[in-house]
Amino acid sequence: EARSGSLINLGRNVDFEQGNNGDFTSEYTYSPGANGLWNEGTYAITADASFNHDNFFCDNDHTSGSGNFMAVNGAGQANVVVWSTTITGITQDTEYEFSTWVASLSPISPAILQFKINGELLGSPFTASNFTCLWKRFFETWNSGNSTSATISIVNQNTATNGNDFSLDDINF
Repeated sequence: EARSGSLINLGRNVDFEQGNNGDFTSEYTYSPGANGLWNEGTYAITADASFNHDNFFCDNDHTSGSGNFMAVNGAGQANVVVWSTTITGITQDTEYEFSTWVASLSPISPAILQFKINGELLGSPFTASNFTCLWKRFFETWNSGNSTSATISIVNQNTATNGNDFSLDDINF
């Protein structure tokens, strides 16, 4: 079994600096603009989440402190895909690492997220910090087996409708 020694990120626009440009999909509704994130199940690509929701607190991305991130008002349903992309050129029988940085936008009911690859949940759910705008890294490893492509996703497992608001940045595969 091989292990990918590459530090090259196979994802595109995973730091969100190119905005909502079609490099990823979401089952959430894109809702940018002032107070665009009042409804559950919405997201925006932003540099300051308080612009998108008066009660959200985070105005620095993980990468540089001044760039974009994905701000999310979590849906009250489990297993809804927040972020997803398909990666081609996967080497068979190779171990890959899938990671993301997560920060809470509200201290009430922090996000509970989980990775999913090719329709299968990966690893255990992970919980964001209950402190707002404190970036925390989560990762899992995945063996490609016979796969030559991977649809990688981040799903929300928190069913609370109050709180359950979070940010994603610097997704890596």
